[in-house]
Amino acid sequence: MNVSAGTATFNAGANAVTLGNTANNFNTVVVNASGATLVDANAITVGASTVTGNLAVTATAAAAGVVFGGPVTAGNLSVTTANGAITQTGSMNVSAGTATFTAGTAGVTLGNAANDFGAVRVVSAGNATLVDANGMNIGGAGATAVTNNLSITAVGNVGVAQALTAANLSVT
Repeated sequence: MNVSAGTATFNAGANAVTLGNTANNFNTVVVNASGATLVDANAITVGASTVTGNLAVTATAAAAGVVFGGPVTAGNLSVTTANGAITQTGSMNVSAGTATFTAGTAGVTLGNAANDFGAVRVVSAGNATLVDANGMNIGGAGATAVTNNLSITAVGNVGVAQALTAANLSVT
């Protein structure tokens, strides 16, 4: 599927949206569904979306990133890039589940003060910034590994549920 110039909107209600073809080329995707898998051959922006179950986003090209451009709510979130940055311009709400980010050597920058995570796991990143409007748990279902700097800011408690590795750690 090629919607590289505009926005692809999928309103599936209680059904899932599965766009797993590695040749997909989206600019921006908006999805409202019970579950969603979004795979893109290049960079992808996820617009304002609500997924009640699992949302998986993958950018397959080397150094292609993922941007969360609108408020995004998901039961669980998994984001994978091939050394592409994971960033946001809109808030994220994954308060009921786990948000997992795999960026290789690229950065994970989730600095929106309105973010609300239950658990966060950074599988791999060069640097990572995580901000939460409440408290959050780091680790989820596995270890967090950041090559350089990991910065965590939360209004509430920050728990560490699994192994955490970072060259430098800042918790506020």
